[in-house]
Amino acid sequence: FFDEESIALSLTVSGTPPTPPTLAPGAVVINEVMWMGSFADPLDEWIEFRNMTGSDVDLSGCVIEKAGQGGHPNLIFPAGSIIAANGYFVMAQFLPDNVKSDLNMTADWITVSISLNNGSNGDLRLVCDSTLIDSAKGDSWPAGENGTLVRQSMERNNDPGDGLVAGNWHTCIDE
Repeated sequence: FFDEESIALSLTVSGTPPTPPTLAPGAVVINEVMWMGSFADPLDEWIEFRNMTGSDVDLSGCVIEKAGQGGHPNLIFPAGSIIAANGYFVMAQFLPDNVKSDLNMTADWITVSISLNNGSNGDLRLVCDSTLIDSAKGDSWPAGENGTLVRQSMERNNDPGDGLVAGNWHTCIDE
């Protein structure tokens, strides 16, 4: 028996998750991680995914491991989780009009279940149909700024390379 609830743009989806698509490793990368939250709220965390292909990709039923809280560390992408060809997909804690959010765009998937540890989260892993698609170094976040004056996300380099290699990440300079 499987039952998980998640919020997708304020819509609750319950029941059996969709069958994940078959994707090649590297087809989608974990592109940016706001692991420390924002000054608006420490829970204002989000993860951006980047479609590296020239075709739309459906992540419905795929899993992002170690991105959830407590006893449910793995989050399952809801039905309709489409990334346009060469596009981006963002999962976030809050809608942009929420006073707790500094995100200046509407995320594709709003879920209150996202929870990233500031110290040692463990590697984030994107898995579709039992295939590891991508990973992001999270044992010790290799980039990002969690300062008292500035908080900036961790962003993948343009040529993403292996997400477990610290040199393939940098601190985002855009606020």
